[in-house]
Amino acid sequence: MVSIARGGGGHAATATLRPPINARLEERPARTAARRRWPQFVAGGVILLALAAIGPLQVLQTSETVATGYALRTLEAESARLAAEIRILEAEVAELARVSEVEAAAIELGMVRPERTMRLAVGVAAPTSQSLPGRYIVRQPEADPPPVAWWRQLLGTLPGLP
Repeated sequence: MVSIARGGGGHAATATLRPPINARLEERPARTAARRRWPQFVAGGVILLALAAIGPLQVLQTSETVATGYALRTLEAESARLAAEIRILEAEVAELARVSEVEAAAIELGMVRPERTMRLAVGVAAPTSQSLPGRYIVRQPEADPPPVAWWRQLLGTLPGLP
């Protein structure tokens, strides 16, 4: 600030001198450059944080995938083991169901052949349930329902009609 005194009335006036225009223009680019750097720093920080977060997430996802694969392999191995055990048991059942095997086991237990054979007629129907495994039962194929006429399908799409 500069004080300028005027003669004559004892009044003093103060005036503010501004720096020249060239000096103001020289200050502005420095402030503008600093303002431009601020968003770059923020964007760079956000990118670094995103990259830092992606790494652990990828490791977690990979470890979860590996754990799921291990569990799957374990279950597949158990399934194969159980299927083999089923086949062995079925072979045992087939072997023990042979008449000669049953007869030999009966003799071992002290059973004797009957002197005479009796046959009985039963007036009750055979049970409907079957005690065989499903793959040994011959099932009759289900009859397909009769095809629906095209005009019935068209009428079925219209609201309010059967």
